[in-house]
Amino acid sequence: MELEDVQLMSQNCASTIASKTNFREYIDNLVTLEVQLYQNFNLLQNFCVKLSITFTTNEVQVVSRFGKTENIIFGIKRGHLHFRLTNGMMNPSKRYSFDNKKYNWRGIHRGLPEAPEWEFTLSNYTKIEDNVTESSVLHGELKEQFIGLIETTNVLELEALFKISINRNYIELLESNGSKNKKQKESKTALLLNYLKDQDKLKKYVSRVVINI
Repeated sequence: MELEDVQLMSQNCASTIASKTNFREYIDNLVTLEVQLYQNFNLLQNFCVKLSITFTTNEVQVVSRFGKTENIIFGIKRGHLHFRLTNGMMNPSKRYSFDNKKYNWRGIHRGLPEAPEWEFTLSNYTKIEDNVTESSVLHGELKEQFIGLIETTNVLELEALFKISINRNYIELLESNGSKNKKQKESKTALLLNYLKDQDKLKKYVSRVVINI
C-alpha cells in the first residue's frame, strides 16, 4: 500500500471510537497495546484500525544455582502482533506496514485475511558486545497508528495478541549486576531464560486485548 493511499484512507476515518474493550492483560508490562476501531465514511461495513503500542524493559530477581540473587534487566528484540478475527477479514491490500523512526523499529504486515499479523523488529540492529543498551531492544511508543481496514458483515470481535519466543533471538539481556564479559553475560542470559520458562511467563502471549463492535 502506497503512503498516499494510506493517508487518504486514514482521512476517511471517523473521530469517535466505535469499538469496546472487553479484556486487557499485559504480562510484566513489556508490551502494552491498545487497538481501536473507527467507522470509515467512504466504505460501508469497513472499520479503520488504529494501534497504540509501547515497549519497555523489565527487571527480575533470579536465584542462581549457587544461591546468589541476580537482578537482571532485559528487553525484547522482536515479536509478532496477531489478530484473531470473528466475523471479519483484513485483506493484505488494505493493511499497512509502518516505521517508527524515532525509536528505530518497524511493523511489517503479513498473514491471511482472517488472521493478519505484524512482525516487529529493529530497523537497524547494531550489537555492541558486553555493552548492550536500550537501542538493542524494542523500546518507546507509537500512538494511534493507522494500520488498515477491517471488513465485516456481522458482530465483529477482534483479539489482539503480542507473542514472542523465550530464546536468544527474541530476548536480550541489558544489565545484570555488572556482567563484564561475554561468558558472564551468556551465563546470566541462560539463567534468565530458564527463569522465564519455569515461571511460565510470556509463553502464551506478552499482551492480549479483546475488542468488539
